[in-house]
Amino acid sequence: MPLFDWGGDPWAPLKEMQRELGRLLGRGGGESQLVGGGSYPPVSIYDGEDRMIVLAEVPGVPLSALDLSITDDTLVIKGSKPAPEAARESYHRRERGSGDFSRTVVLPDSVNAEKIKAQLAHGILRIELPKSEASRPRKIDVQSS
Repeated sequence: MPLFDWGGDPWAPLKEMQRELGRLLGRGGGESQLVGGGSYPPVSIYDGEDRMIVLAEVPGVPLSALDLSITDDTLVIKGSKPAPEAARESYHRRERGSGDFSRTVVLPDSVNAEKIKAQLAHGILRIELPKSEASRPRKIDVQSS
């Protein structure tokens, strides 16, 4: 006779909490799941002296399906990755997602929103964000007395 009766899966409450958090954050399960959830598209951010560069991987996403916006120090990348044409075969494995996505990136410095440039080539979205004058480093002259 066991000392404790677990009454089923001991991880069930944690799994239920994970499902509920996913639902609240808009990450459904199964076939309705968004492309990559909250970490899609994957991004890299390069910080230079006068600009930042954000590279985002968006293979298969057409230019017309991308929407970029910036507010203060927050860049939002939204888009939609089209679903493959319906096939009569059933999937053995399905790892490539489709559907709407949104990625919010908080930038380390403020930028000049009027001079932002973005281009899409070979599935890589390149966003060039010039830093605002206030966030650029300035040399301070020190005088002796």
